[in-house]
Amino acid sequence: MSFSRSTIDLWKGQMKIPVWKIFCTLVICSIVIIACHSLAVLSYHFTPGGFPESITALFNVNAEANLPTWYSSALLSFVALAAFFLFLLESGQPRAQQMGKNFWFGFGMVYLFLSLDESATVHEFINALTGIKWVYLYAPFGALFFLACLYYCFVVDRNNVALRYYLVGGLILYALGGLVCEWISYNFHLKYALQQIEYVLEEWLELIGTTLVLMGCLREVNHKFTRLLLRETAQVRALPIERKPL
Repeated sequence: MSFSRSTIDLWKGQMKIPVWKIFCTLVICSIVIIACHSLAVLSYHFTPGGFPESITALFNVNAEANLPTWYSSALLSFVALAAFFLFLLESGQPRAQQMGKNFWFGFGMVYLFLSLDESATVHEFINALTGIKWVYLYAPFGALFFLACLYYCFVVDRNNVALRYYLVGGLILYALGGLVCEWISYNFHLKYALQQIEYVLEEWLELIGTTLVLMGCLREVNHKFTRLLLRETAQVRALPIERKPL
C-alpha cells in the first residue's frame, strides 16, 4: 500500500479519526434510545392510554425492525468495516506478521454476521428451525471467538494495552447483554418491572460493548495507518534525488 505526498501531509496535519468525539456521540445516541424506550414504557403508567402504539413500537428495544435494531445493526457494521480496513493495512506486513491480518479478517466476518443477525433476525429463524433457543447454539461459538481475541490481545499483540482494554472490555459487556441477559430472560419468568429493567440493561450492555469495540478498532486504524505513513515517508526520503543536467 503506497500513499501520495499529499496524503502523508494531511495525516501529519492531524487528519486522524476523532475517536473520542465519535465515542461521546455514540454514547449520547445510546442514552437517547434507552431514554425513548423508557419514556414509552412509563407513559402507560402516567398518561391515559400511553403513547400511540406506533411510537412505542418504534423505540421498543425488545422488538425487531425498529430504530434500536437499525442503530445496533449499524454499529456492528461499522465494527466490521473497521476490521476489514485493518485487514487491508495488515496486508502490507511481512509474512512473519500475518497473524494480525488473519485475525482482523475473521473479526470482521464475525461482526458482519452479527450485523446480519441483528437486522434480519437470523436467531429467530434458528429458533424456529431447530426448536433450540439460539443462545445455547451461539454460546460455544462466542466462547471460541472470545478465546481467539484473548490470544491475539495477550499473546500476538501483547504490547498494545489500549486495544486489549477496548476489545476485551467491549466483548465482555456485549456478551453480558446478548447472552447472559437473554439467558436470564429465557429461563426465569420475571415480573413486569424486572422484565423491563432486563430489556434496558441488555440493550445498554450491547450498545456500549459494541461502541467500545468500535473505538478500539478506530484507535488501531489510527495507529497502524500512522505507522505505514511513517514507513512510507522513510522510503521516500531514502530515494536518490534525480538531478537534471543544466
